[in-house]
Amino acid sequence: MKALFNDMIVEELSLTLDDRGLQYGDGLFETIIIKAGKIQLLDKHLSRLKKGMQVLHMETPAYFTINYFTACIARLAEINQTETMVANVMVWRKPGGLYTPLEQAVNLLIKCRPYQEKAKKLHKVGICRSVSNYYQSYTPYKSNSLKYVLAAIEKKESKMDDLIILDASGYISETIDKNIFWISDETIFTPAVKTGCIAGVMLDHLMDTWNVERKNVVAGFYELKSLKQAEKIFACNASGVYEVGEVVE
Repeated sequence: MKALFNDMIVEELSLTLDDRGLQYGDGLFETIIIKAGKIQLLDKHLSRLKKGMQVLHMETPAYFTINYFTACIARLAEINQTETMVANVMVWRKPGGLYTPLEQAVNLLIKCRPYQEKAKKLHKVGICRSVSNYYQSYTPYKSNSLKYVLAAIEKKESKMDDLIILDASGYISETIDKNIFWISDETIFTPAVKTGCIAGVMLDHLMDTWNVERKNVVAGFYELKSLKQAEKIFACNASGVYEVGEVVE
């Protein structure tokens, strides 16, 4: 499928040997769902992207607006003749320098792939043993994914539908690609961002809804025993909300 690289239509992408994304993972990405031509949660994706760029001291182009990204995604949908897809938005610092960059300007790549609706049920969720989370200023944003790759390999080997990643102190943080929340005694609990989890756009959207509905929501540090006391457990990401069946320790 065709993509947009710095506003140019491309089918292949050539990188220089000093590309900072390739060498250092010096970038961020967003995964955006488009269903029947409707872009899901674009405002929240763009807000998170801009906050992450600020944390990484990247220049945010003035044209990084909702209207601009809406137009880009519509253009890709027309070029690739599809109205239902996943758009991957990637920004990374332009080439130059070693650990210290020579400039803060960024490249922008928007590519797409077919979207396949998944069953919204995670029957068996285990506990990840291969990696753990820790909080840094950049961890709420989507960047280097090596720990999630290792966790996904463990998930496949353990034949689970997903794995819960704990922080370094053993508190619940997130799953491999989703935020987690649960209901107990009419209260919704979810791990704090300072456990090292991603600041999820779907969870943020749900928080807005819960606030309007005046539901009791608490973000904090919770041990696995909290899940045993939960009435219902859910996980969520940009593709939707998933019900969790069994948590296997």
